[in-house]
Amino acid sequence: MSNFLTVAARQRLAVRRHPVPTTPSSERRASKARAAVDAHFAAIDPERTLTASELSAKLSAVVREAGGELALAKQLGVSSPLINHVRNGHNDVGRKLAEALGYEMLVVYVPLRRGGDAG
Repeated sequence: MSNFLTVAARQRLAVRRHPVPTTPSSERRASKARAAVDAHFAAIDPERTLTASELSAKLSAVVREAGGELALAKQLGVSSPLINHVRNGHNDVGRKLAEALGYEMLVVYVPLRRGGDAG
């Protein structure tokens, strides 16, 4: 399902240089994709979402609970250098590590705030 949401999110959020001709069937597909993305985002509990830095901090706590980076890496099925690089700020938390920690990685793009725009 995450692959579908990635495609749907791209369709919804993509900025196209050239307009794409639409047909009734492509409009229906786009509408279904938008509805799927909307439903997915509606199901997200804002109180349980984390920023990348919050997830990195959580990773440090999980490492301590697991007894070290190597032990956690074996439990999660990722490399210990990956965990070390994320904890030291050399890498961001990627999709694989986020999912291993029980989180889904979503990237959201929002409009820029310009001068007098409210928002």
